[in-house]
Amino acid sequence: MKTLLSKIVSPRWFLALGIALGCLPVLLYPFFATLDGPAHLYNAKILAQLLSGNALELLEFYQLNALFIPNVLGHYLLAVLQWVIPIQYAEKLLILSYSIGTPFFLYKLLARQTVFRWGALFFLVVTTPFFLTMGFYNFLMSVTLLLATLYYWELWSQENLTKKRLFLLIILLLSTYLAHIFTFFLLVGMLGLHVLSHVLVNRDYPWQSRAWALLKVALLPVALAVRFVTRPVGPDIIQEYQWLPMGELFQQLLHMEAFVSYDHSQEIKLLRWLPLILILFTVFTKFQLFKSIKRKEPLPHHTIFWGLAVIFAFLGLFILPDSDGSAGYFSIRISFFFFIFWILWLALHMAKIPNGFRIIGLAAWAGLLFPLFWSNINKSKSVSVQAAAIQQIGKDLSPYQTLLPLGAPDNWLTHHFVNYLGIHNPVIILNNYEAANDYFPIKWNNPMLPRLYVHQTPLREWNHMQGFINGYRRPLPVDLILVYRNFQPDATLQALLLEHFLLTHSTETFRLYNYKNQQQKSTEYQ
Repeated sequence: MKTLLSKIVSPRWFLALGIALGCLPVLLYPFFATLDGPAHLYNAKILAQLLSGNALELLEFYQLNALFIPNVLGHYLLAVLQWVIPIQYAEKLLILSYSIGTPFFLYKLLARQTVFRWGALFFLVVTTPFFLTMGFYNFLMSVTLLLATLYYWELWSQENLTKKRLFLLIILLLSTYLAHIFTFFLLVGMLGLHVLSHVLVNRDYPWQSRAWALLKVALLPVALAVRFVTRPVGPDIIQEYQWLPMGELFQQLLHMEAFVSYDHSQEIKLLRWLPLILILFTVFTKFQLFKSIKRKEPLPHHTIFWGLAVIFAFLGLFILPDSDGSAGYFSIRISFFFFIFWILWLALHMAKIPNGFRIIGLAAWAGLLFPLFWSNINKSKSVSVQAAAIQQIGKDLSPYQTLLPLGAPDNWLTHHFVNYLGIHNPVIILNNYEAANDYFPIKWNNPMLPRLYVHQTPLREWNHMQGFINGYRRPLPVDLILVYRNFQPDATLQALLLEHFLLTHSTETFRLYNYKNQQQKSTEYQ
C-alpha cells in the first residue's frame, strides 16, 4: 500500500499535471489568441519573406535590423518554422516550449536538492502568467532558458567544465540574450550569485576556476548586451525612466498580478490568497532554519543561493524603474521572478513543515488555481474564434497590398488582431508598431517608403492618420482600408469610401474596403 501511494503521489505526476494544464489552453483552439501574438506572427511572416530574398516589393517598406539585438529569438524561430508548418502551429510550438520547458526545469532544479513529493504543485502557477496573455513570447522563452542555464550550471558546478559543457552554456546564455536582455542580465547576476553562495558555505570552494569559467561563457553575450544598451538612439526612441509608487509595487506582490491573465478584478480575488499561503509556509520554514542555526548546523548551499535570489529580486523591485518610456513592464517582470525564486526556495524546504499543514496548504493552493485555469480557457475561446475568422479573410487578400487600419477594437486583447490578415499573404499593414523601433528584427525602410494616397488625397493631410508611417518616394494608392466599428469617418473619408472603395468584408468588429481603381501589381513582385 505504501509503495502504491508513493507512486500515486510521485513528483513526476505533479510535473505532468502542471505541463498538461499549461498546454491545454494552447492546444484546445485553432489559435491561442494573445495581445502581441498577432503582431509577432505578422512580422515573422515579413521576416521570412525578406530572408528568402524573393519579396522585392517588401524592400520598399521594410528592412532587416542591422543590430545584433535582443528580443528577436522568437521572431526568427517563427520565421524558420513557418517554412515547414503553418504559422499558427509554429506559434503553438513556441508557446509550448515555455509551457513544457519552464515546469520541467523548475522540477529538475527542485529534484537536484530534495525528494519532497508535493513541492511540484507550486509550479501550477507558472503555466498561465500575465506575459502569456500579453503575448510576450521572447520574454517567456528567456524564462525557460534562464532556468535551464541555472540547472546545468548547478549540475556541473562541482565537476570539470569540459569544452562541450562550456559551449552549451555559451549557447544558452547567447540564446537568453537574443530572447530578452532583462532576463539575460538577471541570469548573469544569478550565476555570479551561485559562485558567491558556494564560497559562503565552503571556504575551500574553487571560486577562482568557477569565476573564470563564468567569464568565458558570458563574455561574448555580455559584450553584445553592453554594445546594445550603449548604442546611440534616434530621436524617435524616448527613454524616460519611470518608477511606480511603493504602495502600487506592494499591491502588485500581494495580488500576484504577474499571474493575472484576462480579468484583473476577478482573478485577484483568488490570487490574493496565494501569497498568504506562501507567507505561512515561509514562517514555518524560517522557524526550523533558525533552530538549525542555533544548533550550529551548516546551511545547505541551495538555502543560501535561492534565499539571496529572493532578497535581491525583492529589492530590485523597488530600486529598478518600471519602464524606460516604452512598454518595459520591468516591475512586473521582477515580481514574476521574485515569486519563482520564492516558490523554489520554499519547495526545497517543505520537508521542514509539518505534514498535515503541508497537505492542507498545498490543497488550498491547487484549489484556488484550478478555477482560474478553467475560467481562462473559457475566456480564450471567443477570441480564438475571432482570430480564426480574421486570418481566414487574410487568405483572400493579394500579396503586398497596402492596408490602412482606422480606429481600434473595443477589446484590449484584440488590439493587434488586424495583423492576422497578413500572416498568410504578406500584406503591408501601415501601423506596424514593431517596425517603428529598434527592439525587433525588422524596421521601416524610411529612405525608400512610398508617398501614400487614399485615392488622390495624400495620407498625411488627415489628422486622424498622422500616426501612420508615410514616405516621400513614388506615389502609391492605399489598396485596403479597414474601419473599426467604433471609428467615425469624417465627411471626406466617407465620400471617398463610397465612391472609390468597395466593401468586401464585414464583421462584428470592422469593415474592410478594397480600392476599386488600383492598377494591377507588377508580376515581378508576385
